Amino acid sequence: MRFPSVLITLSCLATPALSDRALLIGVDNSVAVANALRVAGFDTVTATSDNADAMRSALSAFLIAAEPGERRILFLAGPTAHDGRATWLLQTEDRGQTDRATVDGVGLSLDAVLATAAEAPGSALVAVGLPEVGDPILSEGLEIGFANPEIPQGVTLIHGPEADIEAIVSGPAITPGASLNQALGALDAVSARGFLPPSFSLLPDGMVPQPVADSRAGALEAWRLAAAEDSVAAYRRYLLNFPDGPNASDARAAIEAIEAEPNRAARLAEGALELDREARRRVQSQLTLLGYEPRGVDGIFGPGSRGAIERFQRAEGFQPTTFLTPDQIDRLGLKATQRQAELEAEAERRRIEAERQDRAVWDATGTAGDEAGLRTYLSRYPDGLFSEEAREQLDAIESEKRAAAEAADTAEWERALSTDNVEGYQVYLEARPDGVFAAEAEARIAALTEDAEIADERAAAQVSEQELGLNSVTRMLLERQLIEMGLDAGTADGNFDDETRRAIRNFQRDRDLAPTGYLSQDTVARLISSFGDSLLQSLR
Repeated sequence: MRFPSVLITLSCLATPALSDRALLIGVDNSVAVANALRVAGFDTVTATSDNADAMRSALSAFLIAAEPGERRILFLAGPTAHDGRATWLLQTEDRGQTDRATVDGVGLSLDAVLATAAEAPGSALVAVGLPEVGDPILSEGLEIGFANPEIPQGVTLIHGPEADIEAIVSGPAITPGASLNQALGALDAVSARGFLPPSFSLLPDGMVPQPVADSRAGALEAWRLAAAEDSVAAYRRYLLNFPDGPNASDARAAIEAIEAEPNRAARLAEGALELDREARRRVQSQLTLLGYEPRGVDGIFGPGSRGAIERFQRAEGFQPTTFLTPDQIDRLGLKATQRQAELEAEAERRRIEAERQDRAVWDATGTAGDEAGLRTYLSRYPDGLFSEEAREQLDAIESEKRAAAEAADTAEWERALSTDNVEGYQVYLEARPDGVFAAEAEARIAALTEDAEIADERAAAQVSEQELGLNSVTRMLLERQLIEMGLDAGTADGNFDDETRRAIRNFQRDRDLAPTGYLSQDTVARLISSFGDSLLQSLR
């Protein structure tokens, strides 16, 4: 082995402490080494080297538990890199291309480890085990291995193959009176620097180590920290330090549950957004508008909403986790705004075309003011631009007929009106095929027949509207919106009368929705998109 110059020599060791402490990061045989250290009287903190955050958390836990006067062993294992001045122990997972700009994020600073050891001068060993293969990918400015660090007073640094370093840490480093220099001399591949007096022993000769048992209080605190972090790495750290701890079975179950949940990270990330019910309603409304069918706008992300989110994510090239990210929420909002503009433009085109056709039919049938033409217009446009005018003219015509009709004809017609059913009007026509009210009787038969055919559809539409559970404030806001859009919905009082139903039918017709006159999920979603946040707030 190589013995560099001793930076500082002391004639004696630090006063034996009441407790000693060890840190193990990324050590292959960490459980075995930790057990050996506990037998030698060392409290241990153990962590994997999967990521730099885990390594830094372990070093922080070590510092929090540290006590004055104790002996310290800090055993790190894994690839190292340096920039000529500083050295880092690199994380083993998801490191990517590492350069001077990113190395602090994916590595643990050796300077920080040495500074931690410096708090126990003359009684501190920093040991770094290096891998035999698998050098990391580094960019210009970083190199594999060690720089020549400035070692604090009283700190010993050794580094070499992990197996050799493990042999030192598990053997002579924790054997009372054992010469560390002698042990190092037998290992040519190990380098040593810093504090190395000629007969250096970390534990004094004749010392009888008191094995350290797992502290229940320490195990409970470690479990609290692991549960707060709630990650596989955190639970594995707990098990490494407390394999038989009071929460060991809980840790194993948590690891199994996390690994069995494919999109856990995405779920937790969405949860961190803390979307309130109004925000969720907005998302559902936007998904409905885009045709992804979340099966309701209730502010609850159930299976229907999750399925709709997944379909949206696939369509937009996102990972189909069923959980939303801020970018996806922004994309959804932009797409919905664009779609709303397209739909409103299309609705306006339909309205203009419908009005054009409405006027054309009126010009061809209604302007003459004859009964046949007026009835032809109303059969085509019962809610048309001129429907009220046509009905007023027909009422006037009927009044004139009544005045001119024979008493018997009028009596027959009054009887038909009193029944107001198909059979009653047919009886009238059989008795008075050329009667004054024959045309009106035929029109009523046609209307009643049509009503019977659509009765089931209307009943279903009524049930659908009732299931929406709209309160009076929401109904009033909907009426006000219909009025502001130029649709005569009557008075905005929350009562859906005939005028409101006609306005709803016209709104639905212009947007290519089923013109039932009753609100559906699709109709509400379109109105929400048109109306804005005030309507969403009323739905709370």
